[in-house]
Amino acid sequence: MDTEKIELFEKYLAGDMSAEERTAFESDLSADRELAEDFSLYQYIETDRRASYAAMERERVLKESIKGLNEEFFPERPVVIGRDRNLRYMISGVAATLLLGGVLLFLLLSHSVDIQEEVSSYYATNFEVLGQTMGMESDLQVAIEAYNKKEYTQAVHLFESLLEQDSQNSELLKNMGLSYLAINDFQSALEVFDRLANVPGLHVNEGMFLYAMTLLLRGDDVDLEEAEKMLNTVVREGKSGSVQAAQWLEKLGR
Repeated sequence: MDTEKIELFEKYLAGDMSAEERTAFESDLSADRELAEDFSLYQYIETDRRASYAAMERERVLKESIKGLNEEFFPERPVVIGRDRNLRYMISGVAATLLLGGVLLFLLLSHSVDIQEEVSSYYATNFEVLGQTMGMESDLQVAIEAYNKKEYTQAVHLFESLLEQDSQNSELLKNMGLSYLAINDFQSALEVFDRLANVPGLHVNEGMFLYAMTLLLRGDDVDLEEAEKMLNTVVREGKSGSVQAAQWLEKLGR
């Protein structure tokens, strides 16, 4: 992917294009399949990058907390001799126990966040609003607007109608699956994301990741086991969403 394309994508996503430039870019996306796939790839990379930064920030907070506990319980003190040394050892032992307990408590709390809550937060952050990246055709525009207005049932019907004309359009499949997910129709969402995962010839395919995300949101015991297997596959094969998948596996304790 060349620098010129990246700059173009960044300008579009940042909202720095004029109305004419935006219309022209979206028209190009609709007409040029390679450009559309490169744009989708760039969006997925950006999503993974943000997830990676979030993981680094959590690690930084943990290290600072441990450092703070260490400084609190093990401040530098002058060397002592005689009986005072025994007292010093005893105090150090108690402090070490408290420090270890504090670290373990911190780790326990940091991993106790319900996985569904974390996945729900990811879903809300990344999929609450659909971007208009496939051109300005009226039917597609109406479908996206329905989703963004939270008229999800209407959006399902509109995306389904569009898919009758282009049954393997990955963006339409993704959007229809997300529409089902928004109304908690998990089974229908799973069926659509499975269709997406099996679309041939895509350079980037979120289908398996979105399928696993849906299982985690539904949250049955069997769902969690299946989601774990799929997330491991996403990570192992470097599929789209692999960074976030690795974080969820860690949260699951896998």
